[in-house]
Amino acid sequence: MNWSYEPSPRIIDPFILHFLSSTVEPPPPLPSSIFFYDPFLVVPPPPAINISSSSEVSTTKLVISNRHRFTPVQLFTLHRIFMQLPYPSLQQRHLIAEHLGIDLEQVRVWFSNRRSRQRGSNHQTNLIQPTSDEYVNIKQIFDQLNLVI
Repeated sequence: MNWSYEPSPRIIDPFILHFLSSTVEPPPPLPSSIFFYDPFLVVPPPPAINISSSSEVSTTKLVISNRHRFTPVQLFTLHRIFMQLPYPSLQQRHLIAEHLGIDLEQVRVWFSNRRSRQRGSNHQTNLIQPTSDEYVNIKQIFDQLNLVI
């Protein structure tokens, strides 16, 4: 048995054939100086684009707020509420946010992060005890949430 393999003729799309046969100029060669570090090379700033002039393009800029640092009293209050109420309802979160003077989203994220940390380990947090004046303010929110300090 004498087997010989002959490939089938290739069919080339006419568009590709035209594209391959057209003359395309190669890009100019890069200067060799760009491959070396020049500490004194001054790069011009990118051109300024005036977005307000084009009414067709609407851009919305995503604003990421800075990380919120909770005060010791806020942390104490949040931890004590969390011990009795790990999943506060929307109304309860509104009440907590209003009382502590923080955003509703910050309360939601704090409780979510605290539940996540509790699932990860049995981490006990050292809390700073509030003063007597701060305790009176904390007592009000616990009474409104029907919780015991």
